[in-house]
Amino acid sequence: MVPPGFYPLVLTGPGGVGEGSIELRRRVEIVGEGETGAFIDATTLGAPAFTIVPRRDDDARFTLANLTVFGAHDATLIGGAIDVRGGALRMLDMTVTGGLADHGGGIAVAAGARLRLVDSLVIGNEAATSGGGIWNEGVLVAARSTVANNRASNGGGIWSGQGSATSLESSTIAENTAAGEGGGLWLGAPAEIAATTVGDNEAATGGGVFISPGSTGDVEAERSIVAANRAEGGGQCNGVLQSLGGNVDQGHRCGFDSASDLRDTDARLRRLGPNGGPTPTMPSRPGARRPTSPATAPGAIAPGATSEGRHAIVGATPARMRWRAVSAGS
Repeated sequence: MVPPGFYPLVLTGPGGVGEGSIELRRRVEIVGEGETGAFIDATTLGAPAFTIVPRRDDDARFTLANLTVFGAHDATLIGGAIDVRGGALRMLDMTVTGGLADHGGGIAVAAGARLRLVDSLVIGNEAATSGGGIWNEGVLVAARSTVANNRASNGGGIWSGQGSATSLESSTIAENTAAGEGGGLWLGAPAEIAATTVGDNEAATGGGVFISPGSTGDVEAERSIVAANRAEGGGQCNGVLQSLGGNVDQGHRCGFDSASDLRDTDARLRRLGPNGGPTPTMPSRPGARRPTSPATAPGAIAPGATSEGRHAIVGATPARMRWRAVSAGS
């Protein structure tokens, strides 16, 4: 457990606590105590705050929870705040912000590595090349999480390469920017998008979702919204997604062709903000058209919504509270 507090990381000193990047080599859980957890600052470090490098066991499992991680500012890095080089990392109730790198302004996931992001927020990071929020060459699973206000040349929010796999559920990809392709998502490999909102992102091509022409597999979508994205070429999508039903496309280029899909439909999304879930979201305003099935089937999670679980009891989750602090300071 890490007591509440602010922990700046520096490269000088004899190697004690707070000195240098934190390398995780064996199975470990690092959990911040208190309502808002601990703050780990790598702003002046010149290296990611955390580097996951298992010694022998590629299946080694690591957990980071209830922390805010401020990334380094170095455009030559891979992974501005967290570099997952191997093993499996679970991130719970985390905020990753302020990172600058070449690839993965916030988080980088190498080939063979796995990241599970739960109830977490990746916000305000930048990559010179790809993956403003997250750069993924391994396996990325995000649930009830938000990737927002990140920037890159390609893949403003998330960039997933040809050898990767990506799964997004009950998540929000919003207000990200790419100078080139994929404001919200750049996908070059199989991906699953469920009950997720991709909204208010911007790029030159594929404002919401860009699927690489050399993609190694299908991108499947169900009960999801792609809306309010902007681009000169393909405002919502550049590339065809495989619909499993219940989707909303503000345009007509995403390939949503199921009988339960809505095309050329304004989802009337709210601005990104706290709406009762573990992280900020973009729910539809009252009166917006919704798919009749399966998105509104009993027990289904509506597009843009998040399941609340224990957070309904505590009222304000660490990630949401930290988002307010980050937003107020921007």
